[in-house]
Amino acid sequence: MRKSGRFVRFSLRALISEDHATDGTTFEDAEVRRTFAKVALIASDIWGSRVYGNALNLDDGVGAARKRSIGVFRKGVEGGMVAPPLAHSLGRGWEIFRKLLPAVEPGFRESFELAVGMSLEDYYSCGCTLMTHFMKAGSEATIFDANSLGANTSDPALFQRFLALESQTVPELRQALWGDDGVEEIISRGAPVYDYKPLRERPLLRAADGRTIIIDPVFMSDKISVGPLFHALKSCRSQADVRQMFAGFGYAFERYVQGILHRAFPKPAGELCDPLACGLLGRSQRGEELELDACLNYFSDLILFEAKSTWLREEELTPENSATLLQSLYRQYGLSADGRKGAAQLARIVKLIASREWLGPNEDFRQVQRIVPVLVVHDVLLGAPGFGHFVASAFDEDLGIETPIRGERLQGLIRVAAPIVLTIEDLELLEVSIEHFGFREALLDYSDACPDRMSSFHEFLTSSSKYSGQFYVNRHLASVAIEPLEVAMEELFSKPPRSGD
Repeated sequence: MRKSGRFVRFSLRALISEDHATDGTTFEDAEVRRTFAKVALIASDIWGSRVYGNALNLDDGVGAARKRSIGVFRKGVEGGMVAPPLAHSLGRGWEIFRKLLPAVEPGFRESFELAVGMSLEDYYSCGCTLMTHFMKAGSEATIFDANSLGANTSDPALFQRFLALESQTVPELRQALWGDDGVEEIISRGAPVYDYKPLRERPLLRAADGRTIIIDPVFMSDKISVGPLFHALKSCRSQADVRQMFAGFGYAFERYVQGILHRAFPKPAGELCDPLACGLLGRSQRGEELELDACLNYFSDLILFEAKSTWLREEELTPENSATLLQSLYRQYGLSADGRKGAAQLARIVKLIASREWLGPNEDFRQVQRIVPVLVVHDVLLGAPGFGHFVASAFDEDLGIETPIRGERLQGLIRVAAPIVLTIEDLELLEVSIEHFGFREALLDYSDACPDRMSSFHEFLTSSSKYSGQFYVNRHLASVAIEPLEVAMEELFSKPPRSGD
């Protein structure tokens, strides 16, 4: 059953069910299971009607439908997601929050510890211990006893603090999902937005007797991957502090992307030319300052990279709020009153190179005949159908191209591909996989196969007979993920319990 249907069932159960102290065997009743199956099917239908609505209606044309569908396609993909490999989410979170973010935002650690009452190392020790024991790939969901969790470790109280931070009771979940009104009043109202935020914020559900379960593996993986940022934000004293923390995370994410590229394209030995350059700063002939996160220069072909780490608001993803969603997308990934972001940044650099106003350091781009812009995003749900088409449209708008998006376009004498959106999971997957096929080749094959960018790069790659079956786990992330596990073993399982615990 899709997560979408599970979410509706879960929300309704949180609304109308009670957490009885003597509960625990109800589901053993065959009639209860039969009724539950019927409710599950109904819930999926309700979810589909609420999420998609009339967004896919073609009465006003395909273009309008595509704009309306960005949010609903995202919700559809979200509903069917499965948890990524633990090594990837754990390794990414550990590298960004323990190594990269403190280097660009020195106050991060203090803000995090102030908000959660434990160190970052303690947080990850508890989180990875919990996930490795109760979120095993291919196994059924495991119920554990919160009252005894951590009893065999050197610091049982630490696990209790972690549970208090990341778990919620049934009444707490009901209030977060539905508010304080009575059941009948809530049911009489219209269907709410299916907001996963209450489940993402606290992905552990705890019954009155201590029985606890990880609500969904995806939510728990997200918590390990990006949760420390949102915990630290709670201790910010002003909006300026919040903006600074998000900006710091953005810089850390850029460095994370650059690290992947450096490992995937190591510097050649001797006097051979290095195609990779990261963190380029430049100035056009008219004095305009510019910045490029990374590029791969193959002389005739130039691949430009821009990394972005922003999120969309849940309420903007409903069909009736598609206009508001488009405004947010332009603010975060296009051209708006807030400036140039994402696709618009890439378009600006393309125009400067094509007009010969900036040819890179030492005029390294003088021989370029084709440019392939790539937008790398932290939000993996931006790999849903429709977002790539929006990025390509925003890019063309900034270039002043009015013709429909199809194949390559010309800027002066340079051919320019429509931007390609890679999620950070795509780039992590490619880091090792491109040892078995060409990175530039895969980008160009996708560009030819999906010129309108309605289908994602990941969908193309996994469905292609040429590339499917050639994907490999990221070795670096697997290695990094061992570090918090070793910290947990050293601090929690190699020492005797503290006296008095």
